[in-house]
Amino acid sequence: MGLRHEAYVVPEGSYESIYAGIPASGLAAAHGRVPLERRGRRAKDGFAYRPEKATSPAASDGA
Repeated sequence: MGLRHEAYVVPEGSYESIYAGIPASGLAAAHGRVPLERRGRRAKDGFAYRPEKATSPAASDGA
């Protein structure tokens, strides 16, 4: 049995995780993955990438 715990406080888009030939874990498992083709292959392109945010009805009705 194993246990892994990670905790990060970073601005959105200021981190990168690379997974090759293994299932996503950590931040990628929690927040999803973005293929290189969509965010750019260079570091400056990747850190400039901002995914579109989904707005939920509960968040927009002032509740």
